[in-house]
Amino acid sequence: MQPDALIVPRQQAGFCTGCGQPRSGPVCNGCGRVAPAVPVAPVAVAVGASAPVVVAENNGRGHRGLRVTAVVIAAVLLATGVGLGVKNLGDQNSTEEALRLSAASNAELQRKLDSLSGSTATLTNQIASLQSKVDGQPDPAKVAAGAQPSVFTVDTATGTGSAWVVSSDEAGSELITNYHVVKETWRAGGRTVTMIRDDAEYTGTIEQVEQAADLAVLSVGEKLPALPIAEKKPAVGDPVLVLGSPLGLGGTVTSGIVSAFRTADGTKEMQFSAPISPGNSGGPVINLNGQVIGVSVAKYVADGAEGLGIAIPAATLCSVLSVC
Repeated sequence: MQPDALIVPRQQAGFCTGCGQPRSGPVCNGCGRVAPAVPVAPVAVAVGASAPVVVAENNGRGHRGLRVTAVVIAAVLLATGVGLGVKNLGDQNSTEEALRLSAASNAELQRKLDSLSGSTATLTNQIASLQSKVDGQPDPAKVAAGAQPSVFTVDTATGTGSAWVVSSDEAGSELITNYHVVKETWRAGGRTVTMIRDDAEYTGTIEQVEQAADLAVLSVGEKLPALPIAEKKPAVGDPVLVLGSPLGLGGTVTSGIVSAFRTADGTKEMQFSAPISPGNSGGPVINLNGQVIGVSVAKYVADGAEGLGIAIPAATLCSVLSVC
């Protein structure tokens, strides 16, 4: 307290302890009793100050209030800290769960990618296999081109037909045709015919005839490319190529399939769908391996009839002629 401060007692106000009436000063207005002394906190008033300044007041409640306030503040801080801790823990758990889900999603995606890669590899292998099969399929154009040098036009005094080389060596070549192609020449005592391919001509000699099988063997002195004979009987539906000289048009190729196998008057026949015309007789019917499966011999002709070609099977050829 400053030296020039004046102590001023605080006036007591309230109810009289004697009569219970209200009073406003130390002496009761009703009964005149003096109010008991009440400890008051000194008030320091600075000299010359315009208003009193409360230095201290200690009635026992101030400290408790401070303590309560401190407890409340501590509780708030504790609650805030716990809340922040719980929130942080929750955020951590959420982050860990998100990471776990992300890892699981990545693992599933990787599994799908691996599966897709496996499927892609399988598909690539299948495509390669199919491509290999496609590439391995015979090309009819190449087959026909390879067979053409072995096929000739047979020119006689009475007409034309076709023939093909069945065997060949340094001494010469043997060719197959139908008997009916050289029939008139043979019956007339002639033994030679003209063999034509492109601009080349050869003299062919009739070496052997089999009237019942409608087959004949011709020979030339030159070595010519021969066609192989198929060892296996074709199946119905197998593709075929027919080479020959319809109406004398050498180098003609038609295509079709094996339509059926029949027996007519005890003779086995192979029916095919490739178009043929007069002049095709004696020409080869080949498969897509370039092997002879039959010899063109005839066709059925009737109103509305189409694609009814007949060939002598290769098995019959080999059984009646010593050329296989």
